[in-house]
Amino acid sequence: MPNHDIVFMASLFMVVIILRLLLVFAKSSALVVIKSIVSSWIFLLAVLFVFYLLGFWAVVLLSVAMLIKGIHEIIKLWQSDINNPQKIIQLFLVDLILLAWLIIYCLSFACLYYQLNQYGQTSILLWLIFCVQVSDVCQYIMGKSLGQCFFIAKLAPSISPNKTIEGIIFGIPLMALLATFLGNYLTPFNHMQSFLLAVLLGVFGVAGDLFQSFVKRCHQIKDMGTWLKGHGGLLDRIDSLLLSLPLFWGIYLLFLV
Repeated sequence: MPNHDIVFMASLFMVVIILRLLLVFAKSSALVVIKSIVSSWIFLLAVLFVFYLLGFWAVVLLSVAMLIKGIHEIIKLWQSDINNPQKIIQLFLVDLILLAWLIIYCLSFACLYYQLNQYGQTSILLWLIFCVQVSDVCQYIMGKSLGQCFFIAKLAPSISPNKTIEGIIFGIPLMALLATFLGNYLTPFNHMQSFLLAVLLGVFGVAGDLFQSFVKRCHQIKDMGTWLKGHGGLLDRIDSLLLSLPLFWGIYLLFLV
């Protein structure tokens, strides 16, 4: 792992911890949600940092662990509906698509890291995760700040009632601007490439989030699991990466290698 990657991850970890400490006494609903998101980042960054330091096979092990945990959460969905076999049959295709994307995601995660490592570009993976995770926060902040001042309808009220069109339209470009600046240090991309890739990752992150919300609505549950207390299961934490990471891997193979 290149030294600047280690410095960046350590710096990011410290920033997240400081941000969490600053939000200890947050009372408003918006700040409480942000505090919850930041709290989950501390654990996830620590896990990612350790596996990153250990190298490729540790990342493969992490991918396998995510796959096993994700399959376990999907099986629990079926177990919760064991007394309603008709419901299991009706939702089988939806769950099968979720399982397929989980497998694709885990394969993409390991393969992308392997290829980036071959070219000494593993920091691109950090940049990708930054884009997708920060996009969620930017969308939330912009959605709360602007409300529904431009669009009467919400993005997908029956699936994810809290997502607004304003949050998507203004939140993703805000994240893309931050990602473009960070791309100067973590990627070989020029400004236009960084901005456009970040926007694509943000859009597909929303798609993954909505698909996950759709699955939960179908099963009438709030969270996919209880892996992280107060933050749901593994599938809840990687919902925005589920589609965006495989998409980026495909783009990297076709155009960026």
